[in-house]
Amino acid sequence: MFYHTSGLRTILQIHPTHMGMLIGNDKVNLNNNDLLKKELIEKVEGKKSNEHGYIILVVNLRYMSKPLIDYDGFIKVEIQFDALTFKPQLKEYIDIQITEIKQNHIAGSVGPMNIFYVPNRKLPQQLQNELKDGKLESDDLTLYEGDKLRVLIETINNDKILCKVDDDFNSYQ
Repeated sequence: MFYHTSGLRTILQIHPTHMGMLIGNDKVNLNNNDLLKKELIEKVEGKKSNEHGYIILVVNLRYMSKPLIDYDGFIKVEIQFDALTFKPQLKEYIDIQITEIKQNHIAGSVGPMNIFYVPNRKLPQQLQNELKDGKLESDDLTLYEGDKLRVLIETINNDKILCKVDDDFNSYQ
């Protein structure tokens, strides 16, 4: 399920060469500050938050704490932001974009998260022997990398989400 989540927090470490932008400037416009946005996006987008799921997209910067200069010279600043998050649930159907087709599995992504896997044994029986590198081809269906596929989430691990494709062909797009 996708959510608009407000008030997420993280601490950024900014290189000392950017000190003038942050120190002594009380009127930093957060949403027009390309440096803060870039650093925040690199740190959090596509990463997992235990409480909120995966962070898909940073939507808005809300608050920046007073910058502190750390012992190593880097500037530490706490950022509060809003984001589009994705928290997958067991037994939820999701449309993935196929990123890889191999003989033993199909891999897919949602947004920046390339963590969805459909093992060969979780495909309908009539398709299990039809996987070839780069495509799945049967009498009824042909899928290529880049196509969309509707899957059922069966197992959620830290770095992988294992899925299944139902036996009916209504789950293919």
